[in-house]
Amino acid sequence: MGNPNLSFLTVLLSIPIFALIFYSLSYILDNFFARKLYIKTVTWILIIYSLVAYLLFAINHDYHGLGVVYGKYLVKNKDFNPILFLQSYLILIGHFTFLAILGFQYNSRLRTVIEMNKEMQLRLDEQKLRQEYEYASLAQQVPPHLLVNVFQSWAYQIKASHPVLADQMDQMYSLIHYFMESSHPDAPRTVLLVEEIEMVRQYVQIENFVSHVPLNISWQVSDAVHALMLPPTTLMTLVMNALKHGDAHCSDKPVEIVIQPAPDSVEIHVRNPIPAVRKGLASHGLGLSNLSRRLEMTFGSGHKFVHGFTSQGYSAEISIYKCGSLN
Repeated sequence: MGNPNLSFLTVLLSIPIFALIFYSLSYILDNFFARKLYIKTVTWILIIYSLVAYLLFAINHDYHGLGVVYGKYLVKNKDFNPILFLQSYLILIGHFTFLAILGFQYNSRLRTVIEMNKEMQLRLDEQKLRQEYEYASLAQQVPPHLLVNVFQSWAYQIKASHPVLADQMDQMYSLIHYFMESSHPDAPRTVLLVEEIEMVRQYVQIENFVSHVPLNISWQVSDAVHALMLPPTTLMTLVMNALKHGDAHCSDKPVEIVIQPAPDSVEIHVRNPIPAVRKGLASHGLGLSNLSRRLEMTFGSGHKFVHGFTSQGYSAEISIYKCGSLN
């Protein structure tokens, strides 16, 4: 203010001071003010303003040799005028403070728009995946439905001549229908244990009917746990695994299905002896792996699932803690 002799070169050499104000304030607003650290914001702004004031004062008084670079800023043959200095100072910090605030607001709105676009894209992707999953699920239900219709037709045709076989087909139909309902995307995540036990008993009856040697299965189920909720086909997976890979015909060691309450949990144990000669059936581990994942998604840390070989055979144990809640 009051110096008409400024050159364009001197103005260019002033850019570092302009940049100091703008970028320092922008950094403070983005990293402190945006995080509601207001004390740090005010403190650092005062530090920057004080530094700029000192630089302007040093330039006007040729301190530290700054007059060599900013010589045109020196008001020659005039006393230092604090009023003009204050006006220059306020105009300088005012302009670049205003620009820093505008930049902060623009960046804040831009980040908001970007986050909204990302959220919208995630929702669209989720909706697309859900539709693809639902379509795949509906497509996979076509063969089972056809199979169910075939079973019903056969059962109706042979009901008069082979009532036992017809009854077995009805049980198979109920079993297939249970699997179909359990795998539907809109199906409940849990079912009553008593319903699961009924389906497992039907499965065991079918296996016993087609087996040349009676199955040796021991049931120990407490009535106090019938109201337990668990993912559908939980017990079915354990029993099918035991009958597939274990020795269910051993007269000395039965396949044990034990469901009992404990002080702080409900315990589900399925133990089976190992046959002397392996059956040669491939084990991919998918059934138990999928069951473990479903239990985790349903109960979270409110359960424990361990399985493996023991000295008595193969054991699978599920503990559902009473203090745990469904996710």
